[in-house]
Amino acid sequence: MSEAVVRYELRGHVALATIDRPEARNAISPEVAAGIEAALDRIEGDDEVWVGILTGTPPSFSAGADLKAIGAGRGAELATERGGSPGSSSASGRSR
Repeated sequence: MSEAVVRYELRGHVALATIDRPEARNAISPEVAAGIEAALDRIEGDDEVWVGILTGTPPSFSAGADLKAIGAGRGAELATERGGSPGSSSASGRSR
């Protein structure tokens, strides 16, 4: 997949990560899982970010795991390196 499936933007001290696969109801594919983890890494690595929001392009937040990816034998790819499936990572929980 050549286009980003998780968009990232800053609005002041707020980071907004948006799953952008509306045609699949924002289902978590291996690429989305990697994009979510990358967004969380950016949020955690930026001291100017006070709040991180994960959302989805309408009409849905997320349908959950991408069943087509699982059916294609890519289910294990939904887990990210830091853990979690599908596509969720443990945040550091740092506070301000």
